[in-house]
Amino acid sequence: MEQETNSLKQTARLAGLFYLLQVLTIGFNLGYVRSTLIVAGDAAATAANITANESLFRLAIASNILAQIFLFFFGLTIFKLFKGVNKTLTTVFLLSLLLSVAIAVVNSLNNFGALLVLSNADYLKAFQPEQLKALMMIFLRLSNSGIGLLEVFSGFFLFSWDKKASKNIN
Repeated sequence: MEQETNSLKQTARLAGLFYLLQVLTIGFNLGYVRSTLIVAGDAAATAANITANESLFRLAIASNILAQIFLFFFGLTIFKLFKGVNKTLTTVFLLSLLLSVAIAVVNSLNNFGALLVLSNADYLKAFQPEQLKALMMIFLRLSNSGIGLLEVFSGFFLFSWDKKASKNIN
């Protein structure tokens, strides 16, 4: 019995660690990098900031993907921890969390699109610099819309628990 309790504690701590790592990495991306590089309503300033700090912007993209990996493992750990309590609700939790992870990873492509537009590739010479900056802002706004969509779907896993299931925990 004591060994089972220790195993549950370890699993719960692991879930907490994955969640903490997810919060820290996504916080770096959304809290620091976006507020540092993106100037609301000013495509030229935003383009200049991203161009001057391209490695920071790339690091933010990588941290977002890493955050989704942490969230994925958090979901698997929580599933393992609670599947004995209510397998149906725990499955709803896991599936909605996996959907959120998938949306977030695909949404990262919008940030790569913004970088691509600013890359000065030969095929982009057909566009005027102002057009490229406007296109970059379109990608960044698509990313914002993707974050909004992500929030809608990630909310499902927050509601996947009911009073009956929580009574079984105590």
